[in-house]
Amino acid sequence: MSAASGLFFIGSALLVLAGTLKAVHPEPAARALSVLGLRPRRWLAVSIGVVEIGIGGAGLAVGSAATALLVALFYLGFAGFVAAAMLGPGDISTCGCFGDSSAPPGGTHVAVNLSLAAVAGAAVVNPPGGLIDSVGSAVLPALAYGILAALLLYLLYLATTALPTVLTLVRSPAPLVAAPAAGFSRAAVTHGAEFIEGRVSRRGFLTAAAMTGAALVVQPLDFVLRPVSAYAAICGCSGMDCECNDLCCDGYTAFCCTLTGQNLCPPGSLAAGWWKADGSGLCDRAGTPQPRYYIDCNATCDGCACDQSGFCDTTCSGCDCGCANDHCGNRKACCTKFRYGQCGQDVECVGPIVCRVVTCTPPWFWDPSCTTVVATDNQTRFHDAACLHGRVDGVPDGIAIVGDWNGDGIKTPGVVKDGRWYLRNSNTPGPADIVFDFGLPTDVPVVGDWNGDGIDSPGVVRDGVWYLRFTNDAGFADLELPLDLPDGIPVAGDWTGDGVSTPGVVRNGQWHLRNSNTPGPADTVFYFGIPGDRPVVGDWTGSGIDFPGVVRNGIWYLRNSHSDGVADVTFEYGLGTDLPIAGRWSQGAVAAPGVIRTNVWLLNDGQDTSVADTQFIYGSGILEPA
Repeated sequence: MSAASGLFFIGSALLVLAGTLKAVHPEPAARALSVLGLRPRRWLAVSIGVVEIGIGGAGLAVGSAATALLVALFYLGFAGFVAAAMLGPGDISTCGCFGDSSAPPGGTHVAVNLSLAAVAGAAVVNPPGGLIDSVGSAVLPALAYGILAALLLYLLYLATTALPTVLTLVRSPAPLVAAPAAGFSRAAVTHGAEFIEGRVSRRGFLTAAAMTGAALVVQPLDFVLRPVSAYAAICGCSGMDCECNDLCCDGYTAFCCTLTGQNLCPPGSLAAGWWKADGSGLCDRAGTPQPRYYIDCNATCDGCACDQSGFCDTTCSGCDCGCANDHCGNRKACCTKFRYGQCGQDVECVGPIVCRVVTCTPPWFWDPSCTTVVATDNQTRFHDAACLHGRVDGVPDGIAIVGDWNGDGIKTPGVVKDGRWYLRNSNTPGPADIVFDFGLPTDVPVVGDWNGDGIDSPGVVRDGVWYLRFTNDAGFADLELPLDLPDGIPVAGDWTGDGVSTPGVVRNGQWHLRNSNTPGPADTVFYFGIPGDRPVVGDWTGSGIDFPGVVRNGIWYLRNSHSDGVADVTFEYGLGTDLPIAGRWSQGAVAAPGVIRTNVWLLNDGQDTSVADTQFIYGSGILEPA
């Protein structure tokens, strides 16, 4: 067997290896397909992998001129794809080679693919035949060839996955902290960095020359055509002049909380797709493993049209590629044109990914526009940011409440945790404006304007006794009410229109309302709703009187009187798993619906089915009903 034949068989085997890994891990290849103007699909990446396996297998088994031509064409196609990725308008963070999300497109890939295409082209002229026929019955030569072939195959694999990482060690001021490419040990990377750092000053002429040479080898088109330093050219830092071990250069998109402080899609973007990662442990419940969900927030296109790829031009999205907040210590934003596509399917045209939301809540609950079609990328399971953890602005998880805490006529959020009240005076994210202690950890909190001063204040229910305080600060109850009401869900409202909130209880669909803050039985008793409904209270008519409502599986039933009967107003808002709340969220005339999804508050200004008019985060973790 000639050397040329041996190289052809190695190229064919490399196709089989790449195709197998791509078919098993299609997400990185699917993510890279947008460079061709195609909508990225996992099934297409898998199909390409299967074709690679078939062509490579045919080259090994048959080795005819026709199979050699197919191998050559495939490698030429790969070279063209990588070149297109390098010259494309977006920052394609991975070529998807070998199913590896950490392999960025670069000059090494182009050189390897063109070389193997040339080898296969030579095999078209002089077909080697099948591998078995070429090796023959000579055992020792066959064994020697097998060992050399395996070694060269592994070196070619490293050339397209690990080599760019190794070259970055020339400029590393310390052992590289980013994870090395698959198949290359962390110890080798670290020792290499220490060796180079100990012998060459990274600020010296030799280092600068080495970096320039490495940039020309690894990313020649980037370095020559784009105005970035040699450091940035090696690892592709979203057009920023960053160090290769800076977070901006790792190929992934920033979390939304890094950009805005909120784990939500920011204005000018929409949820466009999601994937899950198993094994992080960050979302486990009671020792049971649970996945972590990542939601891509793609830029909207502001009325601009898209080509067949489904992405609009950057000038239309108003989203410029770069490090998040222009800081090399943050991952990139607005660079990657990719869409998994399970969310917002009514919007066909989107821009690049602005940022990503991370949640333990399944996306189809977090955003009803998301479907349940699953994509998985476990390589991202430990991607994290400090802004995703801990208490949000010092407000813990706990029991969610709403009230008009400052007398401006607008209900705003609050959280009660172990007897401590955290109240905010606006429907925006941020810390509590008022914090105080009132009641015991086991008390049930209630809210109302108990003295008619126009300001809601705290109350708690303990063993059938209502303890009411007239001011939003720590202290003893101003009023204790032992009421002759049954056990049930406490509610409070202005049932008579006199400006004073008074107690009520809902039990199995029966409402018991008291019209004054004095001891005694219910003044009004009626049925509305069924057992299991979540009661809500609000001035649905603008009359100054609060009336009953119930929420059942995301459907709101509102009644405009204190009497038995059917709902006067019915509409759908939120999900069956949401926590419903009600209040006047703006200067409108009537109370309107709202829901809390984990700790995201979604408020609607109308009594109808529509998207939230106001959306913000308040509290950390899962908020609960009273």
